[in-house]
Amino acid sequence: VRVAPSGEVSGVESMENVMIPYSVNPLLGDLTIKVSPSLAAATTDSLIYVKDYEYESTDQTVSRFLPLVTLQKVYSDQGLSTPYAQDIPGIVQKSIQHLRDLQQPDGGWAWWERGPSDWFETAYVIQGLTALREAGGYGIDISDMYNRGVSALTQFMQGNNTQNLDQTYHLDMRAYGLYVLAYATGASDDMKAEGRDLVQQTPRL
Repeated sequence: VRVAPSGEVSGVESMENVMIPYSVNPLLGDLTIKVSPSLAAATTDSLIYVKDYEYESTDQTVSRFLPLVTLQKVYSDQGLSTPYAQDIPGIVQKSIQHLRDLQQPDGGWAWWERGPSDWFETAYVIQGLTALREAGGYGIDISDMYNRGVSALTQFMQGNNTQNLDQTYHLDMRAYGLYVLAYATGASDDMKAEGRDLVQQTPRL
């Protein structure tokens, strides 16, 4: 069982309550405590798992560079650098080339090379590419791939605006897709209105 709480410590001591799942025997195993000075510092060690992940599906390709460029930007804004800073340009370049190869004719992305474009996969790629742009782009031109992807995500949103509104997955994907489009293009009045409507349906999400 892994628990990762966070917060600020005032004074010389702090107490953290940990809820142990019912299926876990508290008499077995051991306890390991790791303390980091910040959330950013705590994430650095875990990045090795995404950096060296062996699979090449669409979402895993995005997951390889998205946390790296995001954390590097956080560090850079503070005048610091992550241990992986020199590796990031190469990882980004390889990932972007793979995403180009995976992009479908309609501009979206499937789980792998073949298959119809998937709503979630397309949104996740656009989220990753938008984060890459915010981080400076690392000298890679993604404009054509990016614009085609945004158009594909917009089509997903328009094509699913009245279907299966009683399904939790549909509502979840509309909320996520709306977030990504607003992140990528800015929140229009229509997006804000739909966001308010989705908030009203929060108990169903």
